[in-house]
Amino acid sequence: QDEFQDTNKPLVVDIGSGMGTCILGLASTSGNIHDKIPIEWSQCNYAGVDLNQALVRFGNGIASRWPDARKGRVKFFCCPADDFLSNLKSYHGRSTLIMVNFPSPYRLDASERGNLQLQSAENFMVTSKLFELISVLAANDTNERYFMFQT
Repeated sequence: QDEFQDTNKPLVVDIGSGMGTCILGLASTSGNIHDKIPIEWSQCNYAGVDLNQALVRFGNGIASRWPDARKGRVKFFCCPADDFLSNLKSYHGRSTLIMVNFPSPYRLDASERGNLQLQSAENFMVTSKLFELISVLAANDTNERYFMFQT
């Protein structure tokens, strides 16, 4: 939470953020862009979470070069999604939107042929624990929160 200039701002979280294109784009948006999700994007902080250190560095590098009001509102973290969401309880503001823009698929079992570079299902980022943490965060707040799962 100390990573942001103003921790009272609502937080938008992108789990499996990769290079950060989603939240970098949202952080560059002013006003409300969707009738069903009334978020004032320019008034939010943004956190991207990914296990790939090179992608996290890329996102932080882009965000650090912003000369305007977006500076200090976007941060990328290299850690497991479960750990990040567990620590999110200490954020002063509220997490207004949690997104999972579906990451690389996984192999169904170790004997499966195909792309062996993909993770196995037991090491996959999207787990039942992850969804439990998201639901606990949403239940602990009386404000509207949104969850977006995109494949």
